[in-house]
Amino acid sequence: MGERDGPIDAGQPVGLQLDSYYLDYFGSKVHFGGHVVAMYGYDEHDVYMVDTDQQGGVVSTSLTSLAQARAARGPMTAKHRSFTLTAPKNLLSPHQDQIIAAITACADAFLNPPIANLGHRGIEKTSKLVRTWLQRTDNPQRDLPQAAQQHLLDSRRAVSNRLPLLIRSDKQSVSEPCTVLQILHR
Repeated sequence: MGERDGPIDAGQPVGLQLDSYYLDYFGSKVHFGGHVVAMYGYDEHDVYMVDTDQQGGVVSTSLTSLAQARAARGPMTAKHRSFTLTAPKNLLSPHQDQIIAAITACADAFLNPPIANLGHRGIEKTSKLVRTWLQRTDNPQRDLPQAAQQHLLDSRRAVSNRLPLLIRSDKQSVSEPCTVLQILHR
């Protein structure tokens, strides 16, 4: 957080993919490396973010816990992934060809996933692994419903609101999901 000329200091929130297990405010300590939050500020001890309503909405966590959450390795993690969004200047001129191409690419990614954790292969893999979930927690009555609800919310958001397209990453341009607004901006 030493840089003082980045997007957050310029007033632009930054999306972060991280492992929710390490976040101070998460009551259920279950590893979920596909969790996404919007960070909008920080000070010398804490970062300030927006999470789902279920997790408290406007929240804070220590710089240490954020560093651990961002550097986590394991299923669905994306070490230090961050992204910013830029709103389109003209919403009145939709780019139909780009939208159709993005929806087609999204469907293709679902039907032909690169790894077994994604798309229809991910659904099949999850159906086999679900039998082991009780062995991964000390308190399944608390942890499994919360993890399932969070996964469902994140999955719905990914499927219904995002389409594959190139977006700006903190390291390089990578193929990531983005919103229809970003497609219109391109």
